[in-house]
Amino acid sequence: MEMKLVEKFATIKQGRKEMLREFTSRFQELAWFYTCCLTPEKRLIYMFVKGLYANIKDFIADKDLISWEKMIAAALLIEKENNRRLEEMNALNNKMGRVRKQKVLL
Repeated sequence: MEMKLVEKFATIKQGRKEMLREFTSRFQELAWFYTCCLTPEKRLIYMFVKGLYANIKDFIADKDLISWEKMIAAALLIEKENNRRLEEMNALNNKMGRVRKQKVLL
């Protein structure tokens, strides 16, 4: 939930038919949340996660967003798992390519 509010604050824009007062009110609500409810560490965590590749960001659990160290550890584990799966897929594709070449030669 917090991450969604941070995302809203980071990308807030006045709507096409939104009056300036309405936009100002919405902005102030999000700014209050961002400055009063989030510690500086939480702000850094959310902005960092926002910049990650989707294949990492989408798998970081809320429970891992409680500290910088926990978030980094979770992101590194996810990246490691993604790389392992990619290597497995590449190895399988290479193996399948060799099998196809052998069948063509026969």
